Amino acid sequence: MAPIKNPLIIHLSPFFSPNIGGVETYLDDLTSIISKNHLTQTVITYSPLTSSITARFYTHNQKSKITIFRFPHLGGNLFHRLEKKPFLNFLYLTPYLFIVSFFITLFKLRRNIVFHAHGLNSAFAGYLLKFIFHRPLIVNIYSSYDSVPFSPFFLRIIRMVLNQADYILTQSHDSLGLLKSIGIDPHKLDLYRHWINLSRFKPLSIQNSS
Repeated sequence: MAPIKNPLIIHLSPFFSPNIGGVETYLDDLTSIISKNHLTQTVITYSPLTSSITARFYTHNQKSKITIFRFPHLGGNLFHRLEKKPFLNFLYLTPYLFIVSFFITLFKLRRNIVFHAHGLNSAFAGYLLKFIFHRPLIVNIYSSYDSVPFSPFFLRIIRMVLNQADYILTQSHDSLGLLKSIGIDPHKLDLYRHWINLSRFKPLSIQNSS
């Protein structure tokens, strides 16, 4: 994917802080690094789905150049109950995310938009947004999905969606191998690593001595 001048990065994710989890921690780090590089970001997400924490619907930080929309959605334990049921999980997370992202994007079409979809459900929404608006799409995969019972039909849909992305980042060799095995273009695939915030996490030997 060629460099884009002054991009607006639109993050699509069902999960974002103050919800708690690995994806949320990674996105906090990612958006912080992007802000330090003086790039503009918009995050389109849900209110916390797996915790009872509340968060404002709209926040904007002029200095960090980041805007966050947290749309209210059904939470409780529903996500975990549907995690091993791909179609119901898709219906729970994806259509609503696509609809709100579509309308927000309509107001930002003068910008050089790059969609960054986090997870498979967001990738479906990103695929449709790329098709409609003809803007680049980056996808992050956060799981190997080897324990999720995808049907052959669903795997074909995943292959179609991901092969339309411009770049796909995944965090393990197992996930990389699975994506290649279902027919994802290997030239679009790459590994990424999580950052470690040493102000919050220390090696065990240092923790014990402090």
